[in-house]
Amino acid sequence: SELMKETSKSIIINKGTVAPVAISSNKMIYTVTLNDVDMKGMEKEIRFAVWSEENGQDDLQWYTAEKSGNSYQVKIPMYKYNDTGSYNVHIYADLQDDSSYCIVCTSFQVDEIVKSGVEVKQISGKTGTAQIVETMGDLGYEITGVRVGVWDVDENGEQKGDVVWYDMSGEEDDYTATFDVRNHKYQFGTYNAHVYVVDTNGDYVFLDGTSFTITANNMVVYEKTDSSNGKVLIYGPNVKNQKVDSVRMATWSCDGNQDDLKWITAKKNEEGIYYVEISRSDYKRGGEYATHVYGTVNGEESWIGGIRYIISDGANDEVAVIREFDDQAKEVMHNIIYAVETGGQVYGNAQYDCFV
Repeated sequence: SELMKETSKSIIINKGTVAPVAISSNKMIYTVTLNDVDMKGMEKEIRFAVWSEENGQDDLQWYTAEKSGNSYQVKIPMYKYNDTGSYNVHIYADLQDDSSYCIVCTSFQVDEIVKSGVEVKQISGKTGTAQIVETMGDLGYEITGVRVGVWDVDENGEQKGDVVWYDMSGEEDDYTATFDVRNHKYQFGTYNAHVYVVDTNGDYVFLDGTSFTITANNMVVYEKTDSSNGKVLIYGPNVKNQKVDSVRMATWSCDGNQDDLKWITAKKNEEGIYYVEISRSDYKRGGEYATHVYGTVNGEESWIGGIRYIISDGANDEVAVIREFDDQAKEVMHNIIYAVETGGQVYGNAQYDCFV
């Protein structure tokens, strides 16, 4: 037989040393760096396995390290985790022959989990809107978008309506989306809002959540049935925070100097929403219309809102135009164009005919 000889050769490698963990100013990113690595080109990549000591490895995450010279680094997004305390890091070298070896083990402490900050601002029961603001710092990886899912809940916190997704826009640390009850079938009450970032794989990563309550406050809307018919509704009618006993609405086409003005006592549906039905056939012309809404409390009638919208003659199907006003504007309008049903109708100068 032929003698086969084997020779072996020792290769000295340097597995590297782990630098102290660097914590970002917002405490959302922990950076782990392995320095002075020399694997003699045998490695394909270096991966870090990270998990909390609490509950075993139920929150294990793998991160592929970025190489810079002889160093490998990962940025750990701590908002993906929930537990404080000790965290383990095992660093693996994936070699060219598809084998994988743990080369270094280390650990670090986490005293606080920061999930970023989501806040709901400028909640308005008058406009039915709110601003959802997400404040976050460096997430440690590239994202393609930020989205917030919003849904209403009952008194027990159970979901009522569908989840509506809003794209959040912004620059640097702040991202904003405008919530609108129109997107939620005009349901007022308590809502949940959960913010997610979308990574480059299209996966959603939860950041943070909150809840908020929006209460209707003299919100006047026009709902179009078709181009020539619709409804004017008022959500949460009140006079100085007192619920109204009844509602009347004055409506006219704006081009005729109120020559077709009509007063209509509003109906109240089973949800407590007051409304009147508006039909082009009841007025002299199409075009821009105005409706003023008055609420009565203890026998005293007060102006509580107004709206302008389009009712066409059938030739054009136009979109309603809505305007909202601050308290000063409402007071001016109330003084100028307050109407009385008996004893004549006083609306001031013609230039204010459509000032709603």
